[in-house]
Amino acid sequence: MILKGWYSQNGWKTKLTFINQHNEHVKLRMKLFEGENGRLLAIVNLQLKPKEMRFYNLERVNHVKDKAGLILIECEKPLICTALMIDQQDEMRVLDYRLLPVEDERGCC
Repeated sequence: MILKGWYSQNGWKTKLTFINQHNEHVKLRMKLFEGENGRLLAIVNLQLKPKEMRFYNLERVNHVKDKAGLILIECEKPLICTALMIDQQDEMRVLDYRLLPVEDERGCC
């Protein structure tokens, strides 16, 4: 499964929430790109415990400081992921959305 979304650390703070609804561990790989078609900035590997909900603040990733772009999350099992973007100048301005699954571009065969 591949999830797609956006992040911005340029005037915004981005926090991700991962929810594993399965009774077993789920491994995931998060790729952060510069812009929509830009270069790969960082890869973060995570493993979620059964029924775990984990919060991940992108301020922890130094390579995306003052940048904005695309997030791709690859996981072996279906996963719920939401993004919360907070404006640093006005913390009442908030974007909260769920990352959507995309079709696997590699195909099945």
